[in-house]
Amino acid sequence: MNLLRVTLTFLVALYACNCATKPQQKILTVPITNHAAFHLLPPLQSGTPVDMAQRILGKYNGHEYTFTVWTISNATMLSITLMNDMGNGIGELTYTGNSIAYSSNFITLPVRPEYIAADFQLCFYDIGALSTALKKIGLTFIFEKTEKLEIRRVFDGENIIIEIKKINGTLFYTNFLRSYNYIITGDLNA
Repeated sequence: MNLLRVTLTFLVALYACNCATKPQQKILTVPITNHAAFHLLPPLQSGTPVDMAQRILGKYNGHEYTFTVWTISNATMLSITLMNDMGNGIGELTYTGNSIAYSSNFITLPVRPEYIAADFQLCFYDIGALSTALKKIGLTFIFEKTEKLEIRRVFDGENIIIEIKKINGTLFYTNFLRSYNYIITGDLNA
């Protein structure tokens, strides 16, 4: 009986200590190259808020994937909700700056949610914040814009790693190093 009391007291004390500790902010990173890891930017650096439906056509390893999503990006969070053809949510990715989570009873992501958040940030986040973050890890960010075209490129030395083009409301994303691409349609000019 004494052993049971001692064990229970120890477990309660251990639980109380764990509850009392402050959670440390986890730095979420994604390897963009084989030697450079991109630190996800906080939502505060998101730039222009996004709140829209998007259609995504992705190609990877000879397979095509099509998704409809509702995306919300603002100064406090990034939320991407996967939807079925009826518009019902079937999965959700949420990034708050301190944490990232994906939940679904229907779809398992083929990659860590950090990769999706990093791609979104490269496509839509503030160009100054992206340029600074990429420079810190030894990569170069180039931004060009005309009346009808916006291009974002990430270089590792002379090698282009990622190219993102926005043309007439459609976004074309190509990752040359990892050999995947996708097309996003929606009200991208808003």
